[in-house]
Amino acid sequence: MLPTGRTAADPAEGQGVVVLSGRGLDPLLTLRHHRYADGWSGCSVRRDSSRILLVLPSRGGIGFEVEGQAHTLRPGQSLRIPPGAAYRTRHARPHDACWTLAMAAPVGRQPVTALTALERAVVLLASAPGPLLRRTSREADAALGRLRVPRQPAHWLAEGLWEHTLATLVLLLAREHATALSIPLREPHPAVTRVIGWIEDHLEEPVDVARLTRISALSTSRFYDLFTTQVGTSPKDYVLRRKTEVARDWLLADPAVTVTEVAHALSFSTSQHFATVFRRYQGTSPSGARRSPSGTHVRLREAQLDGPAGGETEQRETPAHHSIRQGGTPARTGFSVRTSGC
Repeated sequence: MLPTGRTAADPAEGQGVVVLSGRGLDPLLTLRHHRYADGWSGCSVRRDSSRILLVLPSRGGIGFEVEGQAHTLRPGQSLRIPPGAAYRTRHARPHDACWTLAMAAPVGRQPVTALTALERAVVLLASAPGPLLRRTSREADAALGRLRVPRQPAHWLAEGLWEHTLATLVLLLAREHATALSIPLREPHPAVTRVIGWIEDHLEEPVDVARLTRISALSTSRFYDLFTTQVGTSPKDYVLRRKTEVARDWLLADPAVTVTEVAHALSFSTSQHFATVFRRYQGTSPSGARRSPSGTHVRLREAQLDGPAGGETEQRETPAHHSIRQGGTPARTGFSVRTSGC
């Protein structure tokens, strides 16, 4: 059956339950593995308005009923049970097995930009129209195949990888629904494309949201919401991340250039301010990035910082002798400048 907690009447043996609350995976609640050692036939109808359930079989063909409609669930498929839907397990053969992921149902309406990727995925899974039973992609099947009920205590690296796999699985399933229904995964709005192109051509200049809004020809609120939704980060964060990426490539490519020269060429007011922003987005100092083998680096915070953050717009005009367009520096010559979202 599909229990909300372990009871004496549970037909599934060898169950493993992982409580997900407190792991930074909100709104995921629990992950349960069911193995029906002796099979099962029939159970009472359940209904839960506070949770959405995803059922993912790992073996056999398990029968479910959702809102009176019968489904036979096999490996390579997923069953979505929306909040408030009536459901029950109809039958399971000996040794059939499945995973059940419980997620908190969305409460109220929040701006999309205020939600994490996992929260947005759960909103989509909870409210998307269309069939509840779907085939899963090879990527989702591979992620499911890597899931195991973790042994306790587990090494923090093992736990982190396990949590990453679970989050990836949820995002992949949400993407499949979005793709099938032609929702939010669409071509960028022309205004967003125009603004990104302008940013990439003017990284050496001071850039503020007011200027980008004028280029977009949209209202301030419309531009900010559209850009953040489609790119995945705010306009300000996109600009600062791109500036630090260009700075990183420049420092690696030219041993003679100084950090101060790079900072001024990218319109930062001081080298100290530049170093602060650089560390925020690249996970290391400018000099540390230069020492990093093969240019590898750790990104600790690479986006999703809405609004002002430490006065990053306090920048000055670029000195002419430090323009990043001169001397084959990384703006366009010899480096690939990404124009996709974060």
